[in-house]
Amino acid sequence: MKEIAKESFRILKPDKYCAILIGDTRKHKHYVPISYLVMEKFLEVGFILKTST
Repeated sequence: MKEIAKESFRILKPDKYCAILIGDTRKHKHYVPISYLVMEKFLEVGFILKTST
């Protein structure tokens, strides 16, 4: 996922947005926070989180 994030950051035009939609899941009755893990990778490569207000 980090490679996808790096390439997305590289090709994104200045002052534009990248939106991803990912659902969390459960595995053997345990919550798996996929959306958090993906967001973490995108932040590591330079994306900045924009919150809705």
